[in-house]
Amino acid sequence: MDTKPLLANDKQNLKIHHGSNMMHSNPPPDAEKYEIIAPPEDFRPELMSDANQGLPTEVFDDPFTEDDARYVMEMKAQSTWFLRREFAMQCQITSFDVSNAYVCSLETFQEERRIVPDYRPYYRTDGPVDGPHNGYPPSPWEIAMRPPGLFVNHTTTMVLPHTEEVRVCFNCAGGGMVTCWECSGRGNKKCHRCNGKGLTEHTRWIDNGDRRISETYTESCFHCNGSGFRICSLCDGSTRVVCPDCEGECQLVHYSRLDFNWTTLENSKVVKDNFDPELKKVLPDSRLKGAGGPVVLAEEDYMVYPTAQDNHHFRVSPRVDEVCNLIIAGSVDHMKLLHRQRLIVRGLPVYEVSYLDNHSSKRFWVYGTDHQVYAPSYPKSIPRIVALVVIILLILGGIAAGVYFGAIYNK
Repeated sequence: MDTKPLLANDKQNLKIHHGSNMMHSNPPPDAEKYEIIAPPEDFRPELMSDANQGLPTEVFDDPFTEDDARYVMEMKAQSTWFLRREFAMQCQITSFDVSNAYVCSLETFQEERRIVPDYRPYYRTDGPVDGPHNGYPPSPWEIAMRPPGLFVNHTTTMVLPHTEEVRVCFNCAGGGMVTCWECSGRGNKKCHRCNGKGLTEHTRWIDNGDRRISETYTESCFHCNGSGFRICSLCDGSTRVVCPDCEGECQLVHYSRLDFNWTTLENSKVVKDNFDPELKKVLPDSRLKGAGGPVVLAEEDYMVYPTAQDNHHFRVSPRVDEVCNLIIAGSVDHMKLLHRQRLIVRGLPVYEVSYLDNHSSKRFWVYGTDHQVYAPSYPKSIPRIVALVVIILLILGGIAAGVYFGAIYNK
């Protein structure tokens, strides 16, 4: 099978290569029309080990007091510009409640393989291609490829064996050159300085007795020398450029690209045990997910299975176990190969502080072992907000004045 590159004097005979693997010019392959190949049902990854299961505990050794809550809230207020300072140390606290929250996270490490049509230039120094004449292309899952590591996101590609074919470049039809896209084949472009007019307008100030007046005048554009056009910088006025697809080689190698994509899918939910139903709406789950807390349960295996949910076997608590089973149930994608799963449950202490502000009852929360604060209704410092607005207005006024006087000076 003939896979030799065409010589310069053979370009006119491109259409007579019917008996070789040199194909006629076809439309470009659409990379968006990829095909995801599901792994066989009995296919199992090589990476396997025994389950690593931690022991659950509900003990939080964090002797956090009401005075600690005052101090943490005060530090939060001093780290911002808008919150009222020294209020937390002086306000009347009406209640101080402690509860627990749990963040249940399931990490699923999986692999996807997809076939994508692709092409590359066929260079004159290239040898024979690996086409269908060498055999039938293998199934994507018959190719051995190990992941870079557990729970490591990574993507790599390779040419699917026996799928290469040499074809005439669809873009230049084997000529190696195409019309310049920068100037649309005109060889020049409209001057951006004068917008194609060849003249530019200017304003100057002149003395008119006891006052200065401005007048507008025109002069020949120095960018295009008054022509209104400039030579195209891409084709240098020749109207033609090297074909970007075949890079001037006139031929392309079309092939099927096999993509390997390892991803870690993380699904997490928050369980608020012994929480007031109203509090579940006030304290956002997104804030609890980012807080620090000890790991009270850790499981890792090829697949983490749900529990039977009886009265004697559950993860941490019945409610936590129910949420974990819910996460596990929707974690498997049959179009992807499962390598590993890891279930982690973190416990968070949550402290709710109720206080009075102008005889109005309000609340803030301190949560996590890193003592993060959530205080949406905490009183603001009106003088500091006014001062900030004044500073911003002064800065904007100074910038506007500088621009105005600079424009007058330049004229």
